[in-house]
Amino acid sequence: MSELGTAYAACYAALFAATTAVWAGRAYADQAPVTVVRPYVTYAFAAGGDTSAIIRPDPNLLILIKCVADTLALAFQGDEQVRNLLDDHGELDRIRNVGGDGEYILQTISREMRIHYVENVQGGAAQIYHSGARYRFILGRR
Repeated sequence: MSELGTAYAACYAALFAATTAVWAGRAYADQAPVTVVRPYVTYAFAAGGDTSAIIRPDPNLLILIKCVADTLALAFQGDEQVRNLLDDHGELDRIRNVGGDGEYILQTISREMRIHYVENVQGGAAQIYHSGARYRFILGRR
């Protein structure tokens, strides 16, 4: 599996398994289906690749992860639950609930830049709230 495939598999495994979170296991790569019930979580590749800082491959990927909800409070709550689930603050031994697959293993996942915006729908009569962050996934080769 590629480094991006490993990161996506880890996101899906952790976020889908979080059935007690506000998104209740509704986690989608890149975008959610049109008919999905909110709140839900999406994760999408933003940037990154092999940093070439060492001789062997050392992928460093940025993944945008956000909670999408009908209320600001639920979006913020979901964002905080994602943070508690994934963010290890760069400490290699603190990764919880996620793992590697195949050729690559996760070394650390760190929350970085905050993301928040409001989407107007139905001609501005309703709003959908997006709250999350950019997460840095650093992987190593097995």
